[in-house]
Formats: sequence, C-alpha cells, structure tokens
Amino acid sequence: MLYLLFVSVVLQTVLVGCAPPNSRQKREEGSFCILHGRDYSHGENFTVPESGPCVTYNCNHGSVRPIKLECRDGQGGCVPQGSEREYFCRTEVCEEWGNTIGFRTLHSSNCRDQFGECHPIGVPWTRDCQTYVCNKTNRNSFQIRTIAIQCQDAYGNCKELGESFIYAINRQLYNDCTCRQEGTRLRYECYT
Repeated sequence: MLYLLFVSVVLQTVLVGCAPPNSRQKREEGSFCILHGRDYSHGENFTVPESGPCVTYNCNHGSVRPIKLECRDGQGGCVPQGSEREYFCRTEVCEEWGNTIGFRTLHSSNCRDQFGECHPIGVPWTRDCQTYVCNKTNRNSFQIRTIAIQCQDAYGNCKELGESFIYAINRQLYNDCTCRQEGTRLRYECYT
C-alpha cells in the first residue's frame, strides 16, 4: 500500500512538474486530451504523424478515440474502408482489424509478367509473337508458361517457324530470313 502511494505521489509530481506554468493547471478536468505529448481541446478533431493523415481522432472529455479510419492509397491520399484495389495482381480491401487499419488481400488469381501486367489464370496472351498462359501451381503460387512461339519480322508481324520474312540485324534489313526454335528461344538466320 505504501508502495502504491509512493508511485502515485511520484506520478503526480512528474505530471504536474512537466506542465508549463499556469497552462494545464488552469484547465478544467476533462476539457482537454493528451496524445503523443500534445494537448487537444475537448471537441477537437485531429490527426497525428504516428497514425498518418488517414486516421482522424476526436478529443472527448479527456478521452481520445478514432472517429475516421481510412487506408493510405499510396499516392498521398486516403480511401474509405471497403475500398478495393488491384496491387501486384492481388485484389485487396481496406479494412480495420484489431486496433489497426490497412489493406488485406481478398484473393490473388493472376500472374504478373516481367512487364508488370496481370494475367488471369488459364487465359492465353501474346507478346512479341510468343503466347503465354498463367497456371496456378499451388494455393499461393502461379507460373507463367510459354505455349507457342513464332518469329517476329522487322515490322513486328508474327511469322511461322521456317517461313521466310524481312528481318533487321544492326539496323540493316535482310530479305530472306527464317527462324527456328532452340528450347524456349528463337535463332534467326538471314541469307544474302
């Protein structure tokens, strides 16, 4: 009991001793709040750097409580709870859990290619005359697989393997060129 009384006296001394003269002592009890060492008036809405600009607090009779919880959008703005976004081929939702707020992954059902583009599972796409498909390998893993390869001429058109076409090598155009597949790569040959 004596220990508790001592701690109480020390705590009161520290609190009163830290207050600037005639500032907090003149305020009515419950007319202000303190959060992260700063005081706020009763009824004041505010944000703090520790939580960022997307969480707004209110001072209410000495108690601080969050009144607006939103997620940072990554571009300096805020989005409300329930907002969805696509992020690295994942669908995420802004929501509160515990005493925090942020984006939670709803589902990830796409592959992200080397150019940062997302592709749905099982839907083929073609880039530079190569056709790919996204496959799901397990619960959280996806794989991009090449399913068809064609040659590309000097103008960006796709040509079949063995077909003759115009091709550019070191900015020089050649009229009689072909290509053949070697593994997952193509080898171009031009005849002069």
